[in-house]
Amino acid sequence: MQDAARITVRRSTNSRSWVTDRAAGTVAWLVAVVLLQPAWVEGSEASARGGSEGSSETVVRLHATALVTGTEVTLADVADLQGDAARLAGSWVVAAAPADGGSKLVTLDHVQQMLGQRGANLSSWLFRGASQCLVSRPEYTRAGSAVRVSHPSSIQGPSSLAHSAPTATQTSEEAASVSPESLEGHLRGHLAARLAGLGGKPVVQFSPAMHNLLSLTEPTYQFRIADRGDRLLGLLSLEVTIHEGEELKQVVPMLVQVSLSKQVVVAARQINRSEVIGPQDLTLAERVYERPEDVGINEPAKLVGQRIKRFVQAGEQVSVRDVEPMPLVSRNDLVTVTIRRGHVVIRGVAKAMSTGSYGATVTLKNEMSRETFSAVVTGPRTAEVELGGSSALASAMDREVAP
Repeated sequence: MQDAARITVRRSTNSRSWVTDRAAGTVAWLVAVVLLQPAWVEGSEASARGGSEGSSETVVRLHATALVTGTEVTLADVADLQGDAARLAGSWVVAAAPADGGSKLVTLDHVQQMLGQRGANLSSWLFRGASQCLVSRPEYTRAGSAVRVSHPSSIQGPSSLAHSAPTATQTSEEAASVSPESLEGHLRGHLAARLAGLGGKPVVQFSPAMHNLLSLTEPTYQFRIADRGDRLLGLLSLEVTIHEGEELKQVVPMLVQVSLSKQVVVAARQINRSEVIGPQDLTLAERVYERPEDVGINEPAKLVGQRIKRFVQAGEQVSVRDVEPMPLVSRNDLVTVTIRRGHVVIRGVAKAMSTGSYGATVTLKNEMSRETFSAVVTGPRTAEVELGGSSALASAMDREVAP
């Protein structure tokens, strides 16, 4: 009996130990599951929200137009994304796709609202590009099957090539040899038309990976080019739609680097501040620009006779912003005033009460009558009273009558 009791106690003890060990193992397993979660899950979500410490800003550049074939419109469909959150946020649904053959607008406000609902910290997001995107969807053929929008690889290779950054620059001779019927010719013509208001010649860089696509020509293929932004220079985003006959062959997003080469006015020598510019002080030189606001002028005559506002080095660009009109009449000058009435010319002298350049209206005072009047500057210390000047003014001035 003692042995039996001893065995019973041992079994009971072992049972309690097994239960305790099992419970402890379960707790340890749960702790391991919580603590050993893949770090990328937490990191990706935090990065997409833009709220993790040290996360960089995410840039969203909204396209002006986009084309989708599915039933949903994602953020990557309507915008270019850059930054830590780009890969995850690109798959987020912005809106339902339009009906077949239809289109709809997706506004920047709508995108920001979606991001806010996703928990994104919008203070860490930068928004660029268009304020709204027109999203279109291909229509169905008469047979009821959807018009096929081929993957870019159907003509040129891997899809990533369509988004490759431009790296190769063609010389002007090579550009001149491009067939105007090719896709490259159409693209160059499209970009040249956009830059016509700036003058000069566009310098276009295409990715070498786009070579096969750029060599497609009419009439086998037809092209439609749409701008996906308002920028004129820099890295531009375009959308090229390619048809083969009546079939929509493919829609390709394309990045193109565009600069502007132009002959502009530069200083032929050092010009000191407040100097009056003469024709010999200016010359023309070729410059390449990446921003429209930096483009100079190519007409020296617009600057000759003006006064420079800053010191300019030889060879440095001189623009309209760098000059100011040269005053021909200064305050307190004695000005020769001309009044014309038909064939009669009356001249006199008045004191300038203000300063003006050629064509400016200044205030003058007749020193004898103390009367003030307005006149238009016509040269150094000379001015002319506009038609309709009062006879009292003419009689009050010392005058000389000329036939």
